[in-house]
Amino acid sequence: MGKVKIIATIGPASEKPEVLKELIKYVDGIRINFSHGNTEEWRSRISNARGGFRGGDIAVLGDLRGGPGVRTGIMRPITLNVGDSVEFRLADKSEGGFVPIPSPSFFRVITIDDVIVMNDGRLRLRVDKVSANNAVLTALTAGTISQEKAVVIKGKDYPLPILDDYDREALKFAVEVGMDYVGISHVRSSDDIEEVRAELRRLGGDWVKLVAKIEGPDAVRNMRDVICASDYVMVARGGDLGMHFDLEEIPRIQSSIIREAQRCGVPTMVATQLLESMIEQPVPTRAEVVDITNAVMEGVDSLLLTGETAVGKYLWRLCSG
Repeated sequence: MGKVKIIATIGPASEKPEVLKELIKYVDGIRINFSHGNTEEWRSRISNARGGFRGGDIAVLGDLRGGPGVRTGIMRPITLNVGDSVEFRLADKSEGGFVPIPSPSFFRVITIDDVIVMNDGRLRLRVDKVSANNAVLTALTAGTISQEKAVVIKGKDYPLPILDDYDREALKFAVEVGMDYVGISHVRSSDDIEEVRAELRRLGGDWVKLVAKIEGPDAVRNMRDVICASDYVMVARGGDLGMHFDLEEIPRIQSSIIREAQRCGVPTMVATQLLESMIEQPVPTRAEVVDITNAVMEGVDSLLLTGETAVGKYLWRLCSG
């Protein structure tokens, strides 16, 4: 069994040069999340990581913002209890009273009794009424809806382009700074991968390797097609994969992805909630330790830490092992 590599997401908790210099002693690569921050912040994080890494050749992954998905607009948080009704309205922002959804695609795709999943699967809502520009939903679980949060329709993908203008600018930045990998969110088929690859070629970034994030129903259905067309595959468990599928299905899907990747000769990465408890607690749970061990025993090539290193309060414990 070869060494399993560790990738750390850089964020507010780890971006200070003195912290980052210590963190990269224990990891093999860093992840820049294009969903947050701006080019100057990303450039600074990459420069500091490369400057403090042995030999300066640390691998850098740039994770595209969200692919063809839908997010809430600008709004004040709305807290819901079980049974509460809430309106989703076609709008860019809201001063209160409803949830703004900037994308008309959302209202074209949803139907009565669809389940909307948010907050990494913690909040679930049922669609009771829908029209061309608004919908009324009932909360099935308690939770809070806030701005710029992913809105997932359980079991459905949005028919949207894989890249938007924001993503194209992020790809341009990735080429400018010489990133090694780019993660593609919401991949549905090999066509999506080839579209991103073509854009990178146009930008002069032929060397950039593509990480396909399998997180939606189409990607699972087209698993072999997606995996064999990519350079790396990510089992994106906590995001849409954990929202489109029931919890008991995730282990089976993860194992299937790893086996298929091994058949295609494509390396695999497992991401999200590996050490989620260490965002707030100094030690991991036993279940987290078992989860990581099982992933390693199945033959994954790398493990990606997200919130644990981006916003975690116990980064020093992660660094010290």
